Amino acid sequence: MNKFFISQDFKSNVLSTKIEKSKIKSIETNKIKNKDTSVLSYPKKIEVASPLQKRLTLRDINNIRDKYIAAYQKLIDNITLKKQQQKARKRKLALRGAISVFLFICVISLIALSQTKEVKLIVNGVEQESETDQFLSSLYIKKIAEKNNFDDYKADCSTDSMVKNNSVIEISNLKTITTTIKGKEEKHETYADTLSEFLKEKESLLKNYGSKYSFFIKEYQDNQDKVYLKDVDKLNINLMSKVSKDKTVTQKYKTKYVDNKALESGTLKVKQKGQVGKYVKTYETIYLDDKKYKTNVSVTKVIQKRQDKIVERGTKVVSTSSSVWDRLAKCESGGRWHLSTGNGFYGGLQFSAPTWRTAASKVGVSAPYAHMASKQDQIKAATWLQRNSGWGQWPHCSSKLGLR
Repeated sequence: MNKFFISQDFKSNVLSTKIEKSKIKSIETNKIKNKDTSVLSYPKKIEVASPLQKRLTLRDINNIRDKYIAAYQKLIDNITLKKQQQKARKRKLALRGAISVFLFICVISLIALSQTKEVKLIVNGVEQESETDQFLSSLYIKKIAEKNNFDDYKADCSTDSMVKNNSVIEISNLKTITTTIKGKEEKHETYADTLSEFLKEKESLLKNYGSKYSFFIKEYQDNQDKVYLKDVDKLNINLMSKVSKDKTVTQKYKTKYVDNKALESGTLKVKQKGQVGKYVKTYETIYLDDKKYKTNVSVTKVIQKRQDKIVERGTKVVSTSSSVWDRLAKCESGGRWHLSTGNGFYGGLQFSAPTWRTAASKVGVSAPYAHMASKQDQIKAATWLQRNSGWGQWPHCSSKLGLR
């Protein structure tokens, strides 16, 4: 509440008034020009009575108060108006600055967007490189649709409404595909690009046949992601079901021979024992339209892994003197190099007819049977046989003599 103080000088009959000091400071702080502060000069002293008048009436005091209140209110209104005008000027300047910055950014953006940009264009699933100076994706997509004669299509831009460098733009037209399932022909409209997308989209059709079925197309059974619907208008679709059965099977090991230069020729040494393999094989039978199509076999569990037997075969050449062969011949035939008893074995080292023919031909001996050849030729043939097949050709006597 604004307070005014009124006093009277009874000697001169002059009435004076004062405005509270804090109010004057508030006015001075706002730096109001002289013309605005002139209201303060409203009579600081007002003669309200003649020298003869002894008493000041209440009415006179109220009139003075009202005049000072009106003067102070006018001053406050002027200050408020001044502040509003200053704020309005600041807002106007700020708005002008913002508009200038916005226009500058727009110009720069238009210049940048109007430059040629490289984009990745995918039309019906097929990727291709493209360049454009369009900056609105809608305009560029419309241009591509017109170029490809697309009447009905859907499109998407990875950078939304603006075309930027390396933007990815996909566009697919509406396609009509005719399918035949169990002799029933139907037409379908789709925006799908590939066969796999189309089949996934139409999975709901399987509900008409049962949950055990899935779609199968013999013509396109492999790489359905690479079969584009733009190249297809008809599809013969089979209903595929599968039946699986597990069976435990064994697998025999193999014997593998490796040469060992440290072992004497003809000597065999087991390096790794063989182990039979045991596996669970799954036999998956595929039916197309409830007719057997084929069976796939796969190993689904290893019970015992197969391990091949590895045998080291000596390749070290050991000099076989005639004394060794004499000892062997004594064991085999009593040392009789021309022995032929009719038991199917011949000579001092008891060659069978087939074995002799093989060994003799390798060393250039022409005698048809071992007992017909000389001792030296028999030893020559035996030496070749031992180097290639080992002392096992004479199992009993070579063991008895400690040759293996």
